[in-house]
Amino acid sequence: MAQPERIAILSDRVAAIADAKIKQIRKVTEETAILAINASIEAAHAGTAGRGFSVVASAVKDVSNRINEIAGDLSNELKTAVVEL
Repeated sequence: MAQPERIAILSDRVAAIADAKIKQIRKVTEETAILAINASIEAAHAGTAGRGFSVVASAVKDVSNRINEIAGDLSNELKTAVVEL
């Protein structure tokens, strides 16, 4: 069985790793959202020919938002679990 000190150290380590990875995920989703906005602008410039691309850009933005929400949920759930340890 693990010693309480070891559990505390590992809990802190898990929390730090999770926090770093969630920050990376949020950075990527932020970049994806910006790309989707830029793609929407370019689609608007293309007029009728860019209409389909605009739909794709909007879907990419929606996916980015969903991933960001999942990352937030993961962060909250991990923090709660680590505190319980």
